[in-house]
Amino acid sequence: MIISSLLCQSKVQQNSKKLRCLLLLLMLQYVCIACMQKPDLPPYPSDAYQAKLILRIDDQIIEDLTDQTMNTDQTMNTDQTMNTDQTMNTDQSMDQSTDQLIDQSLTQDQMSSMMEALQINWIDVPIGNFQMGSHTAGEFASPIHLVRIRSPFQIMQTEVTVRQYQLCVQAGVCTVPLSGEEACNWRKQDRTEHPVNCLDFNQARTFAKWVGGDLPSEAQWEYVATDLGTHQYPWGDEPTVDCMYAHYSGCAPQSKPVCTTQGNSTLGICDLLGNVSEWVLDSFYETYQLGPFNEAPICMDEACDQDSRPKIHRGGSWLSPIKEITATARFSAPYDHQYYGIIGFRVVKAIN
Repeated sequence: MIISSLLCQSKVQQNSKKLRCLLLLLMLQYVCIACMQKPDLPPYPSDAYQAKLILRIDDQIIEDLTDQTMNTDQTMNTDQTMNTDQTMNTDQSMDQSTDQLIDQSLTQDQMSSMMEALQINWIDVPIGNFQMGSHTAGEFASPIHLVRIRSPFQIMQTEVTVRQYQLCVQAGVCTVPLSGEEACNWRKQDRTEHPVNCLDFNQARTFAKWVGGDLPSEAQWEYVATDLGTHQYPWGDEPTVDCMYAHYSGCAPQSKPVCTTQGNSTLGICDLLGNVSEWVLDSFYETYQLGPFNEAPICMDEACDQDSRPKIHRGGSWLSPIKEITATARFSAPYDHQYYGIIGFRVVKAIN
């Protein structure tokens, strides 16, 4: 182009050659344009071609996105499957570990055998009303008031023995009582059928719940100890207390095997008076002004397990003077009291 322009400028004054230069310029422009063109493609894509190209690109993008999504879903599904498998494997491992722990402790059959080995004799106690308290058992036993036992229940015939409590310890549920004092029956080879003693309120209650019950309320205990509210003693109004009917101070220097006196109640319940005093659920209040008025225990909280007040025990023990061997006398001790070997317990449970 530059060359042609120079040629034209050099000949501009030559009128005869003007037409020739213009023709030469047109020829050179055509040649240059032809050289710049690609042999098989149009110089510019048509509108239809551009539309097809855009659709093809969009389709490819969509395919790529779909593939990526599918790959992502497959990856997620694979990860979820792997995680699920890992979780299942972990759960199975945990279940196996739990099963191994159970196998290493007690099987259901072993637990059933252990419950049979306890040899607990349950006595049915019917509903009824009775006058609770006394004017002769000290200031803590007044005022005398009406109590309604609205639900029947069962009570152990005997106080819990050392042998029975040993089974709970062997099951890994109960903790061992004190054994260092001579009065403590634990680890004394000749006292397996004595009442277990030297244990606190919580230890007694743990055993009670293990066998499907609880400690009796104070009202339940006195209802049974007064022969359903009909007598002064479990065995009646006569004879008065002596060592044939109750085990108290002066009868022997320690506890005796359960059910070895003649002081059973009419229902056949042993050792309600003497041998060892018995934990009940109630917290200690100085009088009966707050009740109880039914079989429910009197505690600062509904469950009777968050109470800082002393707990009540009833019945007197092998160390009690004869004046305390009554069905209405009340005693108290800190809930963690374990000493002197004077307190044991028995269990009650609801009748379904």
